Amino acid sequence: ILPVNRRRRIDEEQQQRRELLRDFVLILINTGMRPGSETDGLCWQHVDYFKHVDGKEYPRLIVSGKTGERQLVGMGNVRTYLERVRKRRTAVLGHPPSPNEPVFCLPNGQPVKHDYLRGLFERALKEADMLTDAAGRKRVLYSCRHTYATFRLLYGRVSIYTLAENMGTSVSMIERHYGHLTPTMAASELTQRIRPV
Repeated sequence: ILPVNRRRRIDEEQQQRRELLRDFVLILINTGMRPGSETDGLCWQHVDYFKHVDGKEYPRLIVSGKTGERQLVGMGNVRTYLERVRKRRTAVLGHPPSPNEPVFCLPNGQPVKHDYLRGLFERALKEADMLTDAAGRKRVLYSCRHTYATFRLLYGRVSIYTLAENMGTSVSMIERHYGHLTPTMAASELTQRIRPV
């Protein structure tokens, strides 16, 4: 049996890892980043917020991965998730993290790689009895990228061209993986009735 202080420290570390995983998943679902190739190298210097001509402020991340370096624009709520990560790190350091520090790191500053979070994600899905989808396919962190694309097409009405650019992929890839959503997206157009004059 572990001493109470050590048990408490382990419980706190577990809680911090779970909170990091929660924000990691929410950031993936709301940006479409590739877990691993684009998240492992993401540092605070790659995160900023810009004011659009519509007067709103949006998160912009500079990621580097499979298709080279690109800027992507995240959903507005990504700021909340990033700021939670920054706030936890600031509490540990006593000051904000440096610009070249990885966004996703443990309280001791050790960068967290996709592989580590993948294991936590799988355990969380097992505990929630959600490891597989309705078709029996195993859910993985990359599934969050698919969720982002599906939600942007269905609910955001984003064009496949704009979506492909933001996700760092090709239009043909979007069409290949999400072409089945087109009738769903166009439901109102497909069911519209025009009365004769």
